[in-house]
Amino acid sequence: MSVTASHFVIYGQTNVNTFECEMDQRYASDPIMVKSLWSKNRITFEGLKLRFPLNDFDCGVEAMSNDLKETLKSDSYPYLYLQINYIQIKEGKQEIEKLSVVSSIDITLAGVSKKYEIKNGNVINHSESSLTLTGHENLDMTDFKIDPPVKFWGMVKVDSQLSVGFEIKMEVINL
Repeated sequence: MSVTASHFVIYGQTNVNTFECEMDQRYASDPIMVKSLWSKNRITFEGLKLRFPLNDFDCGVEAMSNDLKETLKSDSYPYLYLQINYIQIKEGKQEIEKLSVVSSIDITLAGVSKKYEIKNGNVINHSESSLTLTGHENLDMTDFKIDPPVKFWGMVKVDSQLSVGFEIKMEVINL
């Protein structure tokens, strides 16, 4: 398999508002090659680790984007890493175009790695050789040794709970 594109989004909220920071990556000229092992309803991946430059996240407002980079310690840890370990197709009758899956992932942020089980993921089959893996998970900044920021002399406080979502587009390559 090869990864041809990815999308990652961070959702959060403050005591005043919500925010959304995202980034897209294309690997058209240099796709990421991934080995996969199929066993019953599980696909285990080797090498499906994506690197997202924190400086490329866009929150829609430059000041918010800069705050995100500062909060996530981008000077010391310039990347957010997402590693997909495996996906397990859920039991039961499903349409082949959109399969419900459980995924095991690792997220590394500010030098700290955490393992998560994504229970509400999907594999969207676009064709015999093209698919998209999606997932969504809640996490806590403090699990990554990140203090939620407080701005404007304590008037705006960011909640430590974040939600992250991802989409990974892949092409099946038979070697």
